[in-house]
Amino acid sequence: MIHFSLNGCSTIQTKFVCLLQPYNEPLIEANYRGFAMFNGIDAFVWLTQMNVQGGSELDPLIQHRLGKELFLYNKSLRFPLKLSTNPDDLYDDSEPTSYTKKTAKEMPYVYT
Repeated sequence: MIHFSLNGCSTIQTKFVCLLQPYNEPLIEANYRGFAMFNGIDAFVWLTQMNVQGGSELDPLIQHRLGKELFLYNKSLRFPLKLSTNPDDLYDDSEPTSYTKKTAKEMPYVYT
């Protein structure tokens, strides 16, 4: 399981994590620390741009906040976040990454 930090306050050791993409190569972060950043791309901004018509025209801060809300509360996204530790995994064959009560207990940070 990949623990996903919502606010960047992570005490989990860094690891190799990829943000899988449906039409492109995965965004690779060799030292992922839970900041939702993959190769300079904000995962929540990515989520907004992939799922909200006109989302890329919004202010980046709005995109980030909207992406967090989509991640937490919308389980029927066309393109949900899919994280993997294997860069060869395919987006369509992978399960969406989710923030559940179980993972919330495992993570030592709070959603802000």
